[in-house]
Amino acid sequence: MMPCMYVNNLNKGPFVYRAVASALAQTIPCEVLITDAQSTDNSWEEIQRALSNAPLGADHVIRAIRSPVAGFNNFRSFSDHWMWAMDQTKAEWVLQCSSDDYSLPDRAKVCMEAVASNSCSAVA
Repeated sequence: MMPCMYVNNLNKGPFVYRAVASALAQTIPCEVLITDAQSTDNSWEEIQRALSNAPLGADHVIRAIRSPVAGFNNFRSFSDHWMWAMDQTKAEWVLQCSSDDYSLPDRAKVCMEAVASNSCSAVA
């Protein structure tokens, strides 16, 4: 069962490179899904730069998509973006990372080990 490392972004150009790079550095194969909610800064360029520097040999499935849902101006638009993004993956487990956060390399591994050894519907 391949988890989805999901990075959502809106106008976080100074931070998004690190978030994407940390998703790409996971030690187990993941679907890496990066969505951009029509940023008006250099976010898309930073996402592309992180993807071009992805480590070789990782068995990740990588997709970066510009969302048709614009902005996170309020809870409704963020929820609409989230629902659209979740329709882009078939993964049973989604590990969310905002674009101004980052994940340690074993995050997906530790979470999936917790799922495998415990009856749960969420891991935090």
